[in-house]
Amino acid sequence: RTLFVTSSCRNTDAGIEQAQYKVRKDVAYDRKNRDNEDNALDDIEVLIDDAAIGYMQSAPAFGFGLGDNSGSDKGLVGEDTLDTLLSAYVEKLVTDYTPGDDIGDYEIRYDGSASEITADNYDITLLSNGTLSVNAMNLTDVEGVVVSVEENDYYYDGTAKTPAVTGVTLSGNSLRLGDDYTVGYQNNIQAEKSDTAVVITFTGNYTGTKTVPFAIKKGGKQVSVAITGWKYGERTSDNNPAISDTTGGTVTFYYLKTSDITSTDDELVAGFGSVDKTARTSVIPVDAGRYYVWAEIAATDNYETVVSSPAIFTIQKRKIVLSSNSVTWPYDANAHSDSSYTQTGDGFVGEDGFQSVSVTGTITDIGSIENAITYKLTKATKADN
Repeated sequence: RTLFVTSSCRNTDAGIEQAQYKVRKDVAYDRKNRDNEDNALDDIEVLIDDAAIGYMQSAPAFGFGLGDNSGSDKGLVGEDTLDTLLSAYVEKLVTDYTPGDDIGDYEIRYDGSASEITADNYDITLLSNGTLSVNAMNLTDVEGVVVSVEENDYYYDGTAKTPAVTGVTLSGNSLRLGDDYTVGYQNNIQAEKSDTAVVITFTGNYTGTKTVPFAIKKGGKQVSVAITGWKYGERTSDNNPAISDTTGGTVTFYYLKTSDITSTDDELVAGFGSVDKTARTSVIPVDAGRYYVWAEIAATDNYETVVSSPAIFTIQKRKIVLSSNSVTWPYDANAHSDSSYTQTGDGFVGEDGFQSVSVTGTITDIGSIENAITYKLTKATKADN
Protein backbone atom coordinates (compact mmCIF):
# COMPACT_ATOMS: atom_id res chain seq x y z
CA ARG A 1 0.00 0.00 0.00
CA THR A 2 1.19 3.55 -0.64
CA LEU A 3 0.62 6.70 1.35
CA PHE A 4 -0.88 9.33 -0.90
CA VAL A 5 -0.59 12.85 0.42
CA THR A 6 -1.72 15.97 -1.43
CA SER A 7 -0.92 19.39 -0.07
CA SER A 8 -1.20 23.05 -0.95
CA CYS A 9 0.37 26.01 0.71
CA ARG A 10 0.08 29.52 -0.76
CA ASN A 11 0.06 33.15 0.31
CA THR A 12 -3.24 34.90 0.37
CA ASP A 13 -4.45 38.18 1.62
CA ALA A 14 -5.57 36.39 4.75
CA GLY A 15 -2.15 34.83 5.25
CA ILE A 16 -0.73 31.43 4.60
CA GLU A 17 -3.28 28.78 3.78
CA GLN A 18 -2.72 25.66 6.01
CA ALA A 19 -1.65 22.50 4.25
CA GLN A 20 -4.34 19.90 3.82
CA TYR A 21 -3.73 16.16 4.05
CA LYS A 22 -5.88 13.30 2.84
CA VAL A 23 -5.20 9.72 4.09
CA ARG A 24 -6.71 6.73 2.39
CA LYS A 25 -8.65 4.24 4.63
CA ASP A 26 -6.00 1.49 4.63
CA VAL A 27 -2.88 3.56 5.34
CA ALA A 28 -1.53 5.74 8.11
CA TYR A 29 0.59 8.83 8.13
CA ASP A 30 4.04 8.56 9.70
CA ARG A 31 3.85 11.25 12.35
CA LYS A 32 7.50 10.90 13.27
CA ASN A 33 9.20 11.49 9.94
CA ARG A 34 6.47 13.58 8.33
CA ASP A 35 7.75 12.64 4.92
CA ASN A 36 6.23 10.70 2.12
CA GLU A 37 7.09 6.97 2.30
CA ASP A 38 5.43 3.56 2.15
CA ASN A 39 3.91 2.87 5.59
CA ALA A 40 1.31 0.18 4.89
CA LEU A 41 -0.42 -1.58 7.88
CA ASP A 42 -0.95 -5.35 8.10
CA ASP A 43 -4.43 -6.62 8.39
CA ILE A 44 -5.55 -6.77 12.02
CA GLU A 45 -5.94 -10.34 13.23
CA VAL A 46 -8.10 -10.74 16.33
CA LEU A 47 -9.29 -13.61 18.43
CA ILE A 48 -11.86 -14.05 21.17
CA ASP A 49 -10.14 -13.89 24.55
CA ASP A 50 -10.25 -16.89 26.90
CA ALA A 51 -11.89 -16.46 30.30
CA ALA A 52 -12.07 -18.40 33.55
CA ILE A 53 -14.64 -18.53 36.35
CA GLY A 54 -15.52 -20.74 39.29
CA TYR A 55 -18.35 -23.25 39.44
CA MET A 56 -21.79 -21.61 39.86
CA GLN A 57 -20.46 -18.19 38.86
CA SER A 58 -22.05 -16.18 36.07
CA ALA A 59 -20.19 -15.81 32.81
CA PRO A 60 -18.05 -12.65 32.70
CA ALA A 61 -18.04 -10.00 30.00
CA PHE A 62 -16.17 -11.36 26.98
CA GLY A 63 -13.78 -9.47 24.76
CA PHE A 64 -11.42 -9.55 21.80
CA GLY A 65 -7.65 -9.79 21.75
CA LEU A 66 -5.00 -9.27 19.10
CA GLY A 67 -3.57 -12.31 17.35
CA ASP A 68 0.15 -13.05 17.49
CA ASN A 69 0.59 -12.34 13.77
CA SER A 70 -0.58 -8.72 13.85
CA GLY A 71 2.97 -7.36 13.87
CA SER A 72 5.26 -6.09 16.56
CA ASP A 73 3.08 -3.03 16.98
CA LYS A 74 -0.02 -5.27 16.93
CA GLY A 75 -1.21 -3.32 13.90
CA LEU A 76 -2.94 -0.57 15.85
CA VAL A 77 -2.21 3.07 15.21
CA GLY A 78 -1.86 5.80 17.76
CA GLU A 79 -4.27 5.47 20.63
CA ASP A 80 -6.57 3.03 18.88
CA THR A 81 -7.63 0.04 21.01
CA LEU A 82 -9.69 -3.03 20.29
CA ASP A 83 -12.05 -2.07 23.10
CA THR A 84 -13.07 1.03 21.24
CA LEU A 85 -12.81 -0.37 17.73
CA LEU A 86 -14.89 -3.50 18.38
CA SER A 87 -17.13 -2.41 21.22
CA ALA A 88 -20.21 -2.84 19.06
CA TYR A 89 -19.49 -6.54 18.59
CA VAL A 90 -18.72 -7.56 22.20
CA GLU A 91 -22.40 -8.01 23.01
CA LYS A 92 -22.59 -10.79 20.42
CA LEU A 93 -19.90 -12.90 22.10
CA VAL A 94 -21.81 -15.85 23.60
CA THR A 95 -21.35 -19.26 25.21
CA ASP A 96 -23.63 -22.21 25.98
CA TYR A 97 -22.59 -22.19 29.65
CA THR A 98 -25.12 -21.25 32.31
CA PRO A 99 -24.49 -21.08 36.06
CA GLY A 100 -24.85 -24.53 37.58
CA ASP A 101 -23.36 -26.39 34.60
CA ASP A 102 -20.55 -28.79 35.44
CA ILE A 103 -16.96 -27.67 35.45
CA GLY A 104 -15.08 -27.91 32.17
CA ASP A 105 -14.33 -25.88 29.04
CA TYR A 106 -17.03 -24.08 27.07
CA GLU A 107 -16.60 -22.38 23.71
CA ILE A 108 -16.90 -18.60 23.45
CA ARG A 109 -18.04 -17.69 19.94
CA TYR A 110 -19.30 -14.76 17.91
CA ASP A 111 -23.04 -15.03 17.38
CA GLY A 112 -23.06 -14.01 13.75
CA SER A 113 -20.86 -13.94 10.69
CA ALA A 114 -17.22 -13.08 11.28
CA SER A 115 -17.23 -11.04 8.09
CA GLU A 116 -19.48 -8.45 9.66
CA ILE A 117 -16.80 -7.49 12.18
CA THR A 118 -15.33 -4.29 10.74
CA ALA A 119 -13.64 -1.13 11.94
CA ASP A 120 -12.82 2.21 10.33
CA ASN A 121 -9.27 2.30 8.97
CA TYR A 122 -8.66 -1.46 9.57
CA ASP A 123 -9.32 -4.76 7.89
CA ILE A 124 -10.37 -7.22 10.65
CA THR A 125 -9.81 -10.98 10.51
CA LEU A 126 -11.25 -13.17 13.29
CA LEU A 127 -8.77 -15.98 13.91
CA SER A 128 -10.36 -18.18 16.56
CA ASN A 129 -13.01 -18.59 19.18
CA GLY A 130 -12.23 -18.41 22.88
CA THR A 131 -12.57 -20.87 25.75
CA LEU A 132 -14.46 -20.29 28.98
CA SER A 133 -12.88 -22.49 31.67
CA VAL A 134 -15.25 -23.27 34.53
CA ASN A 135 -13.10 -24.35 37.48
CA ALA A 136 -14.07 -26.25 40.59
CA MET A 137 -15.26 -24.10 43.49
CA ASN A 138 -12.82 -24.18 46.40
CA LEU A 139 -14.87 -24.68 49.56
CA THR A 140 -12.00 -24.81 52.06
CA ASP A 141 -12.66 -21.36 53.50
CA VAL A 142 -16.32 -20.95 52.54
CA GLU A 143 -18.37 -20.20 55.66
CA GLY A 144 -21.56 -21.48 54.06
CA VAL A 145 -20.33 -25.08 54.22
CA VAL A 146 -21.83 -27.04 57.13
CA VAL A 147 -20.64 -30.57 57.93
CA SER A 148 -22.87 -32.53 60.32
CA VAL A 149 -21.21 -35.36 62.25
CA GLU A 150 -22.84 -37.73 64.74
CA GLU A 151 -22.00 -36.95 68.35
CA ASN A 152 -20.63 -39.74 70.49
CA ASP A 153 -18.08 -40.44 73.19
CA TYR A 154 -15.09 -42.31 71.85
CA TYR A 155 -12.55 -44.13 74.00
CA TYR A 156 -9.27 -45.60 72.92
CA ASP A 157 -9.32 -49.34 72.33
CA GLY A 158 -6.75 -49.68 69.56
CA THR A 159 -9.29 -49.46 66.72
CA ALA A 160 -10.06 -46.59 64.35
CA LYS A 161 -12.96 -44.34 65.31
CA THR A 162 -15.16 -43.28 62.40
CA PRO A 163 -17.98 -40.90 63.36
CA ALA A 164 -20.70 -40.97 60.72
CA VAL A 165 -21.18 -37.87 58.55
CA THR A 166 -24.90 -37.24 58.46
CA GLY A 167 -24.83 -34.48 55.87
CA VAL A 168 -22.87 -31.72 54.11
CA THR A 169 -24.60 -28.56 52.95
CA LEU A 170 -23.53 -25.49 51.01
CA SER A 171 -25.62 -22.43 51.77
CA GLY A 172 -28.37 -24.76 52.92
CA ASN A 173 -28.26 -27.00 49.85
CA SER A 174 -27.30 -30.64 50.38
CA LEU A 175 -24.17 -31.92 48.67
CA ARG A 176 -24.00 -35.52 47.45
CA LEU A 177 -21.67 -38.09 48.95
CA GLY A 178 -19.46 -39.50 46.22
CA ASP A 179 -20.39 -36.88 43.62
CA ASP A 180 -19.53 -33.77 45.60
CA TYR A 181 -17.43 -35.04 48.51
CA THR A 182 -15.78 -38.04 50.11
CA VAL A 183 -15.30 -38.79 53.81
CA GLY A 184 -12.00 -39.63 55.47
CA TYR A 185 -10.37 -39.41 58.88
CA GLN A 186 -7.05 -38.35 60.31
CA ASN A 187 -5.29 -39.55 63.46
CA ASN A 188 -8.40 -41.42 64.54
CA ILE A 189 -6.88 -44.23 66.60
CA GLN A 190 -4.73 -42.70 69.34
CA ALA A 191 -6.19 -40.87 72.33
CA GLU A 192 -6.08 -37.14 73.01
CA LYS A 193 -4.46 -36.08 69.74
CA SER A 194 -4.93 -32.46 68.74
CA ASP A 195 -5.54 -33.19 65.06
CA THR A 196 -8.08 -36.01 65.32
CA ALA A 197 -10.78 -35.11 62.81
CA VAL A 198 -13.29 -36.08 60.16
CA VAL A 199 -11.92 -34.91 56.79
CA ILE A 200 -14.31 -33.91 54.01
CA THR A 201 -12.58 -33.85 50.62
CA PHE A 202 -14.59 -32.06 47.97
CA THR A 203 -14.67 -33.47 44.47
CA GLY A 204 -16.45 -33.10 41.15
CA ASN A 205 -17.51 -29.48 40.79
CA TYR A 206 -15.85 -28.62 44.09
CA THR A 207 -12.36 -28.71 45.50
CA GLY A 208 -10.74 -28.16 48.88
CA THR A 209 -11.23 -29.81 52.27
CA LYS A 210 -13.10 -29.28 55.53
CA THR A 211 -12.07 -30.84 58.83
CA VAL A 212 -14.38 -31.46 61.79
CA PRO A 213 -12.41 -32.19 64.98
CA PHE A 214 -13.59 -34.87 67.39
CA ALA A 215 -12.07 -36.34 70.54
CA ILE A 216 -10.86 -39.80 71.48
CA LYS A 217 -10.56 -40.11 75.24
CA LYS A 218 -8.17 -42.33 77.11
CA GLY A 219 -9.49 -45.83 77.45
CA GLY A 220 -9.97 -48.11 80.43
CA LYS A 221 -9.76 -51.87 80.85
CA GLN A 222 -11.33 -54.54 82.94
CA VAL A 223 -8.38 -56.35 84.47
CA SER A 224 -8.39 -59.22 86.93
CA VAL A 225 -5.61 -60.83 88.98
CA ALA A 226 -4.88 -64.53 89.38
CA ILE A 227 -2.66 -66.00 92.08
CA THR A 228 -2.07 -69.36 93.72
CA GLY A 229 -1.50 -69.48 97.46
CA TRP A 230 1.40 -71.30 99.07
CA LYS A 231 2.62 -72.72 102.32
CA TYR A 232 4.72 -70.50 104.54
CA GLY A 233 8.31 -70.64 103.36
CA GLU A 234 7.56 -72.41 100.09
CA ARG A 235 6.74 -69.59 97.65
CA THR A 236 8.14 -69.96 94.13
CA SER A 237 7.77 -68.00 90.89
CA ASP A 238 4.67 -70.08 90.20
CA ASN A 239 3.01 -68.19 93.03
CA ASN A 240 3.59 -64.75 91.50
CA PRO A 241 0.40 -62.85 90.66
CA ALA A 242 -0.58 -62.34 87.02
CA ILE A 243 -2.98 -59.93 85.33
CA SER A 244 -5.48 -60.85 82.65
CA ASP A 245 -4.64 -57.88 80.41
CA THR A 246 -2.35 -54.90 80.24
CA THR A 247 -2.29 -51.35 78.84
CA GLY A 248 1.47 -51.08 78.53
CA GLY A 249 1.72 -49.04 81.72
CA THR A 250 3.82 -49.94 84.75
CA VAL A 251 2.12 -52.66 86.82
CA THR A 252 2.28 -52.59 90.61
CA PHE A 253 0.75 -55.35 92.75
CA TYR A 254 -0.57 -54.45 96.18
CA TYR A 255 -1.25 -56.79 99.12
CA LEU A 256 -3.41 -56.38 102.19
CA LYS A 257 -3.91 -58.91 104.98
CA THR A 258 -7.42 -59.56 106.24
CA SER A 259 -8.37 -60.92 109.64
CA ASP A 260 -11.65 -62.22 108.21
CA ILE A 261 -11.34 -65.99 108.18
CA THR A 262 -15.04 -66.79 107.92
CA SER A 263 -16.22 -65.02 104.73
CA THR A 264 -15.87 -66.72 101.38
CA ASP A 265 -13.49 -65.38 98.76
CA ASP A 266 -16.41 -64.05 96.72
CA GLU A 267 -17.79 -62.24 99.76
CA LEU A 268 -14.42 -60.65 100.45
CA VAL A 269 -14.11 -59.50 96.83
CA ALA A 270 -17.64 -58.05 96.86
CA GLY A 271 -16.87 -55.96 99.93
CA PHE A 272 -13.42 -54.83 98.78
CA GLY A 273 -14.59 -51.33 97.89
CA SER A 274 -15.24 -50.46 101.53
CA VAL A 275 -12.03 -51.99 102.88
CA ASP A 276 -9.51 -49.62 104.47
CA LYS A 277 -6.44 -49.93 102.26
CA THR A 278 -4.03 -47.67 104.11
CA ALA A 279 -2.00 -50.66 105.28
CA ARG A 280 -1.46 -51.97 101.76
CA THR A 281 2.03 -52.87 100.64
CA SER A 282 3.71 -53.67 97.36
CA VAL A 283 6.00 -56.16 99.10
CA ILE A 284 4.99 -59.77 98.62
CA PRO A 285 3.86 -61.06 102.01
CA VAL A 286 5.77 -63.80 103.81
CA ASP A 287 3.82 -64.66 106.92
CA ALA A 288 0.93 -67.06 106.97
CA GLY A 289 -2.53 -65.54 106.65
CA ARG A 290 -5.32 -64.54 104.25
CA TYR A 291 -4.64 -61.72 101.80
CA TYR A 292 -6.09 -59.48 99.11
CA VAL A 293 -3.96 -58.85 96.03
CA TRP A 294 -4.78 -56.39 93.23
CA ALA A 295 -2.96 -54.57 90.47
CA GLU A 296 -2.69 -50.90 89.61
CA ILE A 297 -1.52 -50.10 86.07
CA ALA A 298 -0.09 -46.61 85.57
CA ALA A 299 -1.67 -44.30 83.00
CA THR A 300 -0.26 -44.21 79.47
CA ASP A 301 -0.79 -41.99 76.45
CA ASN A 302 -3.88 -43.99 75.57
CA TYR A 303 -5.15 -45.39 78.89
CA GLU A 304 -6.20 -43.99 82.21
CA THR A 305 -4.85 -45.57 85.40
CA VAL A 306 -6.36 -49.04 85.69
CA VAL A 307 -7.16 -50.73 89.02
CA SER A 308 -7.94 -54.41 88.80
CA SER A 309 -10.46 -56.36 90.78
CA PRO A 310 -8.82 -58.17 93.76
CA ALA A 311 -8.06 -61.82 94.26
CA ILE A 312 -7.93 -63.67 97.58
CA PHE A 313 -5.13 -66.06 98.48
CA THR A 314 -3.83 -67.78 101.60
CA ILE A 315 -0.36 -68.46 102.89
CA GLN A 316 -0.86 -71.64 104.88
CA LYS A 317 0.73 -72.33 108.22
CA ARG A 318 3.35 -75.04 108.50
CA LYS A 319 2.44 -78.03 110.65
CA ILE A 320 4.89 -79.13 113.34
CA VAL A 321 4.03 -82.38 115.27
CA LEU A 322 5.80 -83.32 118.51
CA SER A 323 5.24 -86.83 119.82
CA SER A 324 6.72 -88.29 123.02
CA ASN A 325 8.04 -91.75 122.67
CA SER A 326 6.11 -94.63 124.25
CA VAL A 327 8.16 -96.76 126.72
CA THR A 328 7.18 -99.81 128.79
CA TRP A 329 8.82 -100.94 132.06
CA PRO A 330 8.20 -103.97 134.34
CA TYR A 331 6.87 -103.01 137.70
CA ASP A 332 9.67 -102.57 140.23
CA ALA A 333 8.14 -100.00 142.61
CA ASN A 334 10.39 -97.31 141.16
CA ALA A 335 9.33 -94.18 139.28
CA HIS A 336 10.06 -94.22 135.56
CA SER A 337 10.10 -91.43 132.91
CA ASP A 338 11.42 -90.80 129.34
CA SER A 339 12.10 -87.36 127.88
CA SER A 340 12.60 -88.43 124.31
CA TYR A 341 10.27 -87.21 121.55
CA THR A 342 9.81 -87.30 117.79
CA GLN A 343 9.25 -84.25 115.52
CA THR A 344 7.25 -84.79 112.32
CA GLY A 345 5.17 -82.66 109.91
CA ASP A 346 6.32 -79.85 107.58
CA GLY A 347 9.32 -78.86 109.61
CA PHE A 348 10.75 -75.40 110.21
CA VAL A 349 11.94 -72.92 107.58
CA GLY A 350 15.44 -71.55 107.62
CA GLU A 351 16.59 -70.65 111.11
CA ASP A 352 13.13 -71.04 112.62
CA GLY A 353 12.88 -73.72 115.29
CA PHE A 354 12.54 -74.67 118.95
CA GLN A 355 14.68 -73.13 121.58
CA SER A 356 13.71 -76.01 123.88
CA VAL A 357 11.33 -78.97 124.13
CA SER A 358 10.40 -80.62 127.43
CA VAL A 359 8.67 -83.97 127.88
CA THR A 360 7.37 -84.65 131.41
CA GLY A 361 5.62 -87.65 132.87
CA THR A 362 6.41 -90.28 135.57
CA ILE A 363 4.90 -93.70 136.21
CA THR A 364 5.42 -95.99 139.23
CA ASP A 365 2.45 -98.27 139.48
CA ILE A 366 1.19 -100.65 136.90
CA GLY A 367 -0.80 -98.81 134.23
CA SER A 368 -0.14 -95.97 131.73
CA ILE A 369 0.04 -92.21 131.79
CA GLU A 370 0.31 -89.52 129.07
CA ASN A 371 3.43 -87.46 128.94
CA ALA A 372 3.18 -83.67 128.72
CA ILE A 373 5.22 -81.85 126.11
CA THR A 374 6.08 -78.18 126.40
CA TYR A 375 8.23 -76.12 124.07
CA LYS A 376 9.71 -72.70 123.59
CA LEU A 377 10.38 -71.18 120.16
CA THR A 378 13.40 -69.14 119.23
CA LYS A 379 12.95 -65.37 119.14
CA ALA A 380 13.12 -65.40 115.31
CA THR A 381 10.35 -67.93 115.03
CA LYS A 382 6.79 -66.68 114.64
CA ALA A 383 4.26 -69.02 116.16
CA ASP A 384 1.53 -67.84 113.72
CA ASN A 385 3.50 -69.34 110.86
